[in-house]
Amino acid sequence: MITIDLVKSKENICRFKVSGHGEFDDSGKDIVCSAVSAVVYGALGALGDLCNMRDYTDVDEGKKSDYIMFELPANASLKAGETAQIILQTMRIGLKQIEMVYDEYVKINEREV
Repeated sequence: MITIDLVKSKENICRFKVSGHGEFDDSGKDIVCSAVSAVVYGALGALGDLCNMRDYTDVDEGKKSDYIMFELPANASLKAGETAQIILQTMRIGLKQIEMVYDEYVKINEREV
């Protein structure tokens, strides 16, 4: 199962971690994994290009403990932070859509800090 942990401060997403594997199909044919990856890497690309936030952790060792993690920089400018929230909220919506259809393979956890 793919687990997505979203950490929020008030309504703002300040960190996320995506881990696990879809197990919908064989590696290379797993449409759930592909969909989640497209949404997450699209968001990371937008955060890098539009907000200059390029630091994230990507652990890919071919194990079930693989993960990708991003944390909003504490020193982000107001404009970059606002743009980042639009990107992160859009990512959240896309992932929620995937979870609605493939809830046996994707689980989103949201918590406040």
